[in-house]
Amino acid sequence: DLHLIINGWQTLLSKVRQELPDAKILLTTNYPDPQQETQAKKEYGVRIFLRQPFTRSGVEQALRALEGSQPVETDVKFKESLPKVRVPVRYKITFPYVVLALLLALAAAYLVSQIVVDTI
Repeated sequence: DLHLIINGWQTLLSKVRQELPDAKILLTTNYPDPQQETQAKKEYGVRIFLRQPFTRSGVEQALRALEGSQPVETDVKFKESLPKVRVPVRYKITFPYVVLALLLALAAAYLVSQIVVDTI
């Protein structure tokens, strides 16, 4: 696991590299950490990172990539377990403000028209 207690993964990987220099290493991680992933790639030759939630097909895909039977992806992602975002975040943020501005404009137009009608 990439998040072992206080750099435990680095100690473990250095021992593995000393004992078995040709070993193929697959690291798991709860959440992405680009700095540690880059360090693991450069210093210890880690090619595959599994992120939670683990699925059977994702683990099988990662193991096939380690065997060399399919192209190596540096980060195996499990698309079937992640929800698809259908609306861009920009619209999710701006839409409530646009609706609020329209409501305020309608309320202001109603008030102005009532005042104009009352004065006539």
